[in-house]
Amino acid sequence: MSWIDEDMANAFESHSSYIKEQMSVYLEEALNNKNSVAPSTIGVDAAFIEGFITEQMNLDFDLIARDFLKNCYGKLEQFAQAGWYETCDTKSDSPEASIQKRILRLIYNGAKTGDEYCKALIKYLYRTYYRKEYGQLKRFSKISESEIAAFTYDDEEETIDTLGTARILGMCVFMGIELDESCSSLYIILNRTYKEYVEMHKEEQNYMTFDKEVFEESVHQVKAWMDENEGKSLRAATKVFGRDLQFATDCVMSEGYPSRFIKNLLSMDAMLELQLVKALTLLKMKHPNREYSFEEIQHYAMIYTMTEMLISTSETYDLALENILGEEDPIEDEENPPLYEPGKVKVSEEPKTKTVAKIILNTAPVENAEAKKEDYLEEISRLRQKLNATEQQNSHLREMYAEAKQAKNIAETMLGKQESDREELIALRNFVFSTKQEEDAIPEENIQDMKAAIEKKNIVIIGGHVNWINKLKKTFPNWLFVLPENYKVVDGKMLEGKDRVYFYTDHIGHVSYGKFIAEVRTRKIPFGYIGSLNVDKMIEQIYNDMEG
Repeated sequence: MSWIDEDMANAFESHSSYIKEQMSVYLEEALNNKNSVAPSTIGVDAAFIEGFITEQMNLDFDLIARDFLKNCYGKLEQFAQAGWYETCDTKSDSPEASIQKRILRLIYNGAKTGDEYCKALIKYLYRTYYRKEYGQLKRFSKISESEIAAFTYDDEEETIDTLGTARILGMCVFMGIELDESCSSLYIILNRTYKEYVEMHKEEQNYMTFDKEVFEESVHQVKAWMDENEGKSLRAATKVFGRDLQFATDCVMSEGYPSRFIKNLLSMDAMLELQLVKALTLLKMKHPNREYSFEEIQHYAMIYTMTEMLISTSETYDLALENILGEEDPIEDEENPPLYEPGKVKVSEEPKTKTVAKIILNTAPVENAEAKKEDYLEEISRLRQKLNATEQQNSHLREMYAEAKQAKNIAETMLGKQESDREELIALRNFVFSTKQEEDAIPEENIQDMKAAIEKKNIVIIGGHVNWINKLKKTFPNWLFVLPENYKVVDGKMLEGKDRVYFYTDHIGHVSYGKFIAEVRTRKIPFGYIGSLNVDKMIEQIYNDMEG
């Protein structure tokens, strides 16, 4: 069985070692619970689909699928709505396995609805690919839990094959073999296992949300790199990314695809900076203390871009397959509604519709003494169908919500960056304006008053020549003075609780400035710029800023 989802197989196997000892417990619970008319079949259904395709059936499956689609294409939507099991998509399976399981699910559901072709096809596949097991099972007119366990018990492993158990239970229904009441426990066990499998996959497939602070820091780091390359064209500034893109293009061409296969999917001028930010954010979230060069991040950004393309292709494939097989209705474009109207094609003689008998779909043919009426079971079956449809819809909504939430977080961060950029531009404008003013002498008594007003404030000066800083330290021992070249990694905690931060513009590099301004913005600390060595002018500027 080479096409089994390993996670699901392992989930079922983890139960098999103690199924025998738990059997009586589950059976007792099922029989004593008067609210349980009959167990649901969803766990058996999912495990049947997961484990039914053998290696030989896999080799033959194209013939099986073509024959099924030729005979039943008009009924696919009906079959798809009969039951849905969260096991068949390209997140969990290879594309080939996903197609096969989806086709098998439709065949299986068709057989459950009573379609004669699907029932005949399922029985034919079982007889052909499980010849020995079929020969043994067909001798039964009624079967018990212990007899099914005997079928699927592995003497060497000393375990029960739970995927095989689901196969036996499913085939008994199609072959008209009555299930003993003891088989309730098998349905309960497989239902619980399936539920665990679904919950596990929900956790595995949650979006890795970008940390907002790390994302903002990455935005400023990428901006600093781009500022260092100011004056160059985008292509020249990001030549490493461009080389990677060319190599990716050469790779697809070596496999017989045209160069436009990649280039048509990318709009690099519009998205490159964002790809750089996202790549750096992921790396910083995993390795917060490591420093990365601009060249390294360009390599990682290309990997991120190629990964996005792969996922987008997979999602497009999934959606197209869902629409073709009737699992989902095609999304309608309100601005460009389709011209084609299904049902408008008329033939000279319409085939007569065949009346289909009422079928119980999602209730196992095992009931206890408290409920035996067919209409009661039929109502449960109908409600379970409705629940299946709702679960399918909820699964898609969860994915859409997670994707929208991720996009919202990115958008909010980018808006925050724009607002921060605006604050920075205002501060820079004020700084430039102040440098153009004539430096009039300030009366000594005024300077002393100003100095007394600000010397106890929690001021941070970032940058400046070491001699200038040493002079200021004597005058303002309460202030924090930072030489950026001493900080490869910036610890933003040093800025917490500070009243204001000033950057000495003539003595600080772009990269250092980017690191510190990111921390200042994160903590929403007021900031400004100093461009003069004149201590009196600096005191006046800070005094005016603080007194506002």
